[in-house]
Amino acid sequence: MCVVVGPDYVAEWKAKYGGEPPDDPKDARWLGLVSRHVHGYLRAFSERCHARGVRFNVAFTGFDIADRHAFETYAIDWKALAAEGVFDGVYVLNIKLDAADPWTCTRQVYQYVMAHRGKADVYFPVSTYDFGHSGIPSYVKATGLSAGEVAKRLLSLAREAGARGIVMECVDYGNYTPEICEALR
Repeated sequence: MCVVVGPDYVAEWKAKYGGEPPDDPKDARWLGLVSRHVHGYLRAFSERCHARGVRFNVAFTGFDIADRHAFETYAIDWKALAAEGVFDGVYVLNIKLDAADPWTCTRQVYQYVMAHRGKADVYFPVSTYDFGHSGIPSYVKATGLSAGEVAKRLLSLAREAGARGIVMECVDYGNYTPEICEALR
């Protein structure tokens, strides 16, 4: 998410702390101020969407149960926004996979997201893309299972967690082998 620093940010900083904003863009006080502005913007955007009958969904990439700082502290406080009903859907596009224990870490992320989703529908990944090293190929490498078995297990974990559905990339024709397609039936 790109946040433009406008005069409201600087004016608020000066009123609260005096002087110019910090040189360090990761200063905790600065990040908190930015987060509050983004929170307000997303809430207002959601209200406009809902007034027009449009769903407002958010997607996360690289969700890491051990380091949720960006998603909960300074980028946006997604849990607070979800609790307020701002999001209609939460899409987890991929997670940080622990290759030593892939199923446990996946289950933990899914349970965490479900526990904090508010009323939003949640969708978990079953992806053949492996850019973040958390797609089906990385699960195959970590577990020794076939791609179809991995897809079936990921679908099962999403269902077990209570997700509304799964997220699959659909950019490339034939991205999912017949084995994977059969496993997802």
